[in-house]
Amino acid sequence: MTNNAMLMPVAGFVLAYAAILLTPGPNLFAIGGIAAMRGLRASLPLCAGIASGASLLSVVICSATEWGRASPMLEHSARAVAALLLLYVAAQLLLRQPPNQIDPRSMALSARDKMATFLAGVATAATNPITAAFFASQFLGTLTDSATRAAALGLVPCLALLSGVTFGFLLS
Repeated sequence: MTNNAMLMPVAGFVLAYAAILLTPGPNLFAIGGIAAMRGLRASLPLCAGIASGASLLSVVICSATEWGRASPMLEHSARAVAALLLLYVAAQLLLRQPPNQIDPRSMALSARDKMATFLAGVATAATNPITAAFFASQFLGTLTDSATRAAALGLVPCLALLSGVTFGFLLS
């Protein structure tokens, strides 16, 4: 496949995925909540988790379309893990008392909270039905050859991370 023939489907993928990333959904609501309450720095582990989860989701869907089999049990398990992690993060946010005075050190997340926030981001993005539907349509239709699939898979984490950090910055 020539460079121009590969560039058009990948460019279309980038534009369409950018639109998906800007659509209000679980990813943006999670980032927005953390960034609005705790600031951009606290939302960075979530952004990294969402980028990782989107990458994981794209690889899984690409593989599933390649191999032609998907497991409903895996989807239900991933959704359960996502729900538990989001509940944990929500409980941590709700149960903490706000600091008496605003001190940048008090807004910092502990290592355990950073890991939980990262994993919540992975689970949120990996079980996002909007993103899953988009990836399935792309890998079943437009991105049928291995070169364009590889290019698209490489762009997913970059685009998701850029989108998340930008949105977190705007809300912090």
